[in-house]
Amino acid sequence: MAEIEYPRTDEITDNQKQKIDEVLTKCADIKWMYPDYFSDFNILRWLMGHGYNVDSVTRKIDHAVKVLHNSGISKMSVMAPEEINAYVKTMSPMVEYFAGGVMGQDREGNVIYVHALGRMHPKTIIRGGPTSRLYKVCIAQMGLVSKLIREAEVKINKKLGIKVIIDMDGFSMDHLYIPSAKVYVTLATMLQVEFLGDNWREIICNDFGSENVYPIWGGTKQVPTKPENYLGMGGEFPEDSWYDAKSNPAEEKLTSLNVNARSKEIVRVSGTKGRQFKWIFRVSSGDIDFSIEYDERLVHPVFRCSTEFHPEIDTFMCDFDGIYTFVFSNEHGLIWGKGIKYLIELI
Repeated sequence: MAEIEYPRTDEITDNQKQKIDEVLTKCADIKWMYPDYFSDFNILRWLMGHGYNVDSVTRKIDHAVKVLHNSGISKMSVMAPEEINAYVKTMSPMVEYFAGGVMGQDREGNVIYVHALGRMHPKTIIRGGPTSRLYKVCIAQMGLVSKLIREAEVKINKKLGIKVIIDMDGFSMDHLYIPSAKVYVTLATMLQVEFLGDNWREIICNDFGSENVYPIWGGTKQVPTKPENYLGMGGEFPEDSWYDAKSNPAEEKLTSLNVNARSKEIVRVSGTKGRQFKWIFRVSSGDIDFSIEYDERLVHPVFRCSTEFHPEIDTFMCDFDGIYTFVFSNEHGLIWGKGIKYLIELI
């Protein structure tokens, strides 16, 4: 049986079934973290995207599941597209200025995502919050979108995916601002890209269904009455919302730490179940890999953080009593060391 990119259940080949079983066997010890994640179609998605390399897929799934588990996404219910937009907007004021979001689903159930690239303003949005907050927004958004896809797959017994509209209207060289490009994150690889001509509205509506497309892109879908449910509108991030170090007393309490190239430094802090850690840190130059461990287990994902325009400020809820290890890693740095100034408090 020939392999199909978007097969139905009965169209999955024997070879694909064997590879899926191999992945399930290798991931048996982490399946409890996120049982719904281990559907045949979801594993097949990974396998098809990585040349059916079981070992590579297993490592990536292991990392993905632990991140989604630690971030709480695994425990969240399936949300409607508009609810996903509203939820991620609560995570950071930056989201409103990342023009786009989840528009809905097409007639089969594929998720329709819009990125209005020309409406973004990289030089100001980069001042809107910590780098890690952008990572967390992307993880939450794509994690919830993945739930939506898997729910639709169960209904029609067919592998589905994401269809992305990249609207280039208004795009200019300003959008290639290098500092902001360092922190943009792409979570999906597009296997097929089609550049559309003057009849792009017709093509989009024929493919997705006009009832699933907002009027601005040629469809008839009703715009949500609640602004928070709609797509991010883009534009300049307001200057009066930029971070002001002088207004944060914690900036005067920072401790210094040096991290040599190809090495890491750790800070151990005692935590109490039900209380939160709150931290702020700055990197002298470039970026640093930041994470938190408990009992030699990763409990906060590794985020590569740059603080050139905004310090890292965040919180973490303790699930256990005991010692938590805050890791600042410069193992990716080949020559230069990094200076860290930090404050970690239990609140």
